[in-house]
Amino acid sequence: MKKIATAITLTTIMMTVPYTANATTAIQENHWAADAIEHSHANNLLTDWTMEAYAPNREVTYGEFLSMLSSTFSLYTSDTPRQYFPDIPPNHPLAAIAEAAVLNKWMKATPSEPMGFDQPIQRSEAVVLLARSLDVTFQPDAASFTDMDDASPLHRGWLGGLAKMTILQGYSDGTFQLNQPLTRAEAASIIDRLLMWQNEEVEIRQLSQVIRAHERAVMTLLSQLDQKKPPEFEVIETELSSYYTADEIEFMRQHYKSLLQFPESGLSFTFAHPLPWSLKLTEDAEGGRVLTYKTADHAPPYSSGVRRYKLTFVEGKWKIAETSYAPLQEPFTADEVRKLVLDSPLLGRQPERISLFNTEINREGEKIYGFGIYNEDGLLDEVWVNSANGRIGEKEIFSLGVESQ
Repeated sequence: MKKIATAITLTTIMMTVPYTANATTAIQENHWAADAIEHSHANNLLTDWTMEAYAPNREVTYGEFLSMLSSTFSLYTSDTPRQYFPDIPPNHPLAAIAEAAVLNKWMKATPSEPMGFDQPIQRSEAVVLLARSLDVTFQPDAASFTDMDDASPLHRGWLGGLAKMTILQGYSDGTFQLNQPLTRAEAASIIDRLLMWQNEEVEIRQLSQVIRAHERAVMTLLSQLDQKKPPEFEVIETELSSYYTADEIEFMRQHYKSLLQFPESGLSFTFAHPLPWSLKLTEDAEGGRVLTYKTADHAPPYSSGVRRYKLTFVEGKWKIAETSYAPLQEPFTADEVRKLVLDSPLLGRQPERISLFNTEINREGEKIYGFGIYNEDGLLDEVWVNSANGRIGEKEIFSLGVESQ
């Protein structure tokens, strides 16, 4: 396995689509995409396209945009790619990238139909590639562009998800123009936003690991105490200062007894059922980070809700400065519930398909979603989820039968 050699592939692609005299004009400093182009170029995602020869208003081909995406996501591929498209033989410069895109389910192989990698990519095609590469959640209501009447449900849902992630934007007149070709300026702008999104995702993962490591260290410390005759809080205060700020340590002092009896009450990131795909990161006025996420109520006393961790960088390391909890204001959506099912350890091996087949209301007026778990032989099992708290189980535990939808 090897990392795709961006310089080679992009150089060859450029040779297949010669520049015209008008295409090699320098990018003006006041061009709306100048910063995005420069940033993407500085990250070696536009290799062999100099700032002077990028031609921002030129249409970008399917192959060029696919190469940009593969470089952004650092796709890996075989040294001896197979052929998946009639216009991309195994010795073609794009063969490795095309194979990687198929294997990563960005594209479907069409052995008898040319893909048209040297043709301008339409904005609708870019939506599909981006949605599949990012595994975007359907958000049809978020696609608030004014020209969505003729958009397919697929494009509307994916475009809404991408717009909500701020990966894709429309035009100043409120339209998106799915059927128009994507320009190089627009492509560079997309790549730049992907870079920013990736940087945030990396920081989220890093800070999540910090919180887990801190809480596990505290859990180890608590487990070593004599639970029948626990020491005074001051005995563990010094060690806690490696993981928490003074204000949070004072809060823990006030709740020391409950922390000993119910460690999950103070170590919720470790004990609760966090939804990793709901994590959001913000920066506070002092330069700290605030990590917010939802939790599901998979078993008492792990309550569903929204949890918040504030971290501050002091003494050369991140420390937990504040934790808070708030009940859910709205039930989990059908899409969130589907992700809960996919993330659930009860599911075991990843199925071929899961599908929502029923929605009922229990005696408390809560909406209960029923999902079918399928493989190639058909229905394997049913999984039911309470949208009010995210609890997963068999149908019998949810007191159903009052009302169906």
